Amino acid sequence: MSSYEINSFVNRTLLLSMGENAIRPGTSNSPLTTNEKDIVIFETTRVRLRDGVELAVDYLVVSNIGRFPVILELTPYGRGPDRVNYRYEASYWRKYGYAFVIADCRGTGDSDGEMVFFSREGQDGYDLIEWIANQPWSNGRIGMRGSSYTGTNQWFIAREQPPHLSCITPSATMGRPMEDAPYRDGAFAVGWAINWISRDLNINVSLINQPHPDPMMWLNHRPLRTLDLYATGKKLLLYRTFLDHPTYDHFWRSIDFVPDDFARITIPSLAFTGWFDGTMYGTIWRFQEARSYAPRSDDQFLIIGPYTHGNAPDGG
Repeated sequence: MSSYEINSFVNRTLLLSMGENAIRPGTSNSPLTTNEKDIVIFETTRVRLRDGVELAVDYLVVSNIGRFPVILELTPYGRGPDRVNYRYEASYWRKYGYAFVIADCRGTGDSDGEMVFFSREGQDGYDLIEWIANQPWSNGRIGMRGSSYTGTNQWFIAREQPPHLSCITPSATMGRPMEDAPYRDGAFAVGWAINWISRDLNINVSLINQPHPDPMMWLNHRPLRTLDLYATGKKLLLYRTFLDHPTYDHFWRSIDFVPDDFARITIPSLAFTGWFDGTMYGTIWRFQEARSYAPRSDDQFLIIGPYTHGNAPDGG
C-alpha cells in the first residue's frame, strides 16, 4: 500500500468521525480551491497550559478558507522541517481542506518545562486541542497523526477525552512498561536509552565532558548512572529518571494502560505497524485492548504490513 493510499484511508477515517460538516474532497461543500492566489499562512505561537507551562506551536492554514478541521502532531523530536515528524504532510492535508498543527512536547524544542516520558502528555494534549478548537481557523474537529512516541501519546490524550478530539492514528506504539523500552522484559535497554534521549529527542542539554560515542567503550564504564556523561558528554535527566525506577513502581504505573483506561477511549483509532517494526507487539496490544474495552470497539482499526518502525505509518 502506497503512502498516498494510506493517507487517503486516514483522510476518509477522519472525515467519517468528524461528522456531516467535515470538508469532503471533490464535493461541493469543500471550500478549498486551487487558485494560485490562495495564501498559505505559517504562524508560530505559544500556547499556555493549565500549569503555566507554554508549548511552542506552528500552524499552517490557507488564508481564504475560513474554519476547517485540523490535523495535529505533538512531538518530542522537533517540530521543524529538518526534524523527524509529519510536517512534510502539511501540504497534503491542506490540499484536502485541513489545517495542520505541530507542537513541541513539554521540555523539548522551544517548549517550556521538563520532558518526563508520557507523564504529562494527556493533560498537555487536552489543553492544546481545546486551544486549537477555539481558534478562528478551526471548526472544532481535530484528528491526530503520529507514530512511535507521537503515536503512543495519542492514547494518553484520548484517555483524557478532550471534547474536540475526533479520532487518532496511533501508529508504531510502545507497549506496557517493563515489557517495552526502556526496560524490555525487565532488562534495561541502555543503548536505546542513551541514543534515543541524546540523539532523537530535541532537548537542549549543555556539553559538559568529552563524549565517547563508541558503544564498545561503554561496557567498561561504571557506575551506570554516569554513563550518560561518559557516552554523550551530557547529563541526561530522563536517562537518570529511568535508572531511578528499575521495577514496576508508581512511576511506571502512572503511565501504564489498564482496561479502565481503554474504556475511556470513546473515539475511533486507526493504527499502522509492520512485521519488522520493533513496536509491533505494543501496537497490536493496544489495538486488542481497545477492541476489548473501548465503548466503540468496532471503530478501532489496525493495518499490518511488511514495514519497519520508520515506514509503517507510510506503507513504504
